[in-house]
Amino acid sequence: MKISLLGVALLCCTYHSFSQINLNKGLTAYYPFNGNANDESGNGNNPSVSKVTYTTDRFGKANAACSFNGSSNYIRIPNSSSFNFKNGFSMSAWVMVKDFYEGTCHGNRIIMKGYSDYLDGNYLLTFDDNHGTNGSNCYTDFPDKKKQSFYAAGAKPLANNFIVTGKWYLLTYTYDGTTAQLYVDCQLQAKGTLRNNDFSNNHDLFFGKMNNPQYPYWFNGLLDEVRFYNRPLNKEEILALCADKLIENKPELVCTDANTVSAKFDFRIDNCTTTQFSLVTSKTKNLQTIQWYFGDGTTSNKMTPVHNYKKYGTYKVKAIVVSKAGCADTVTRKFKSGN
Repeated sequence: MKISLLGVALLCCTYHSFSQINLNKGLTAYYPFNGNANDESGNGNNPSVSKVTYTTDRFGKANAACSFNGSSNYIRIPNSSSFNFKNGFSMSAWVMVKDFYEGTCHGNRIIMKGYSDYLDGNYLLTFDDNHGTNGSNCYTDFPDKKKQSFYAAGAKPLANNFIVTGKWYLLTYTYDGTTAQLYVDCQLQAKGTLRNNDFSNNHDLFFGKMNNPQYPYWFNGLLDEVRFYNRPLNKEEILALCADKLIENKPELVCTDANTVSAKFDFRIDNCTTTQFSLVTSKTKNLQTIQWYFGDGTTSNKMTPVHNYKKYGTYKVKAIVVSKAGCADTVTRKFKSGN
């Protein structure tokens, strides 16, 4: 029976997609916070004010993430063309929430360009309890700390996926001229329609607050790996950002055979539902990270993971690899587990 199931799985296994991904294409600003708040994209968008401290990042590396205390820490970056978008854009950041602002309307601004939430051309990356309290957060004295949700410009939460303090999240926002979407850990969690909206204004860009004395909406938490793109990222590129240790290079990196690695993989099924996956490539010396998606909601970043499927069925397994040069490749295969 075990041999028969393996035969069925191999017969049903097909290549679904294979593509190269350049995570530096359209990168207009990049803030890795390696002991400073400088832009390392090569576009020179350095801050005019940087009132923050630096702490360990999600890997435990010292002075590699930015810390905001929720009352006085912020970064201010002068307005430039790098932050004004007329044909769609994306922004991405690693975020850890430590606590919640308790002032009027108790909002929390991670990233904000503009003086108000409601003016055309302004954009933000934020969280509050507005979704959990059915839009009544400005009419309650204190925030509901158990019902806080991430959202962004034009992208409203789709469900009650509430924030856990002390946990790192990857937030990735995209706008393509019609649809605004926010992915949390590469899963779509907020969405909305904005037709032909220009995210462009004359205000400076802020990290850690909104530039409004009445509604400062101070952010209390950690921020790392902030990126801005002058184009909407696609789903494959969003998934590639989930790979942990990306090595960033100058914008418009050309990915060649010499600096890439292939995402081809093979697998072996044991005991019907237990499957071992392994990367098949001759360029392991170029490999920086690998990220597996097993098709049942679970992931792994091990080189040769062993995964146990709880149910029989057909699964799409995705592997995303990123080379040391910053070039990404992805492939998806599907197979049947059990009968």
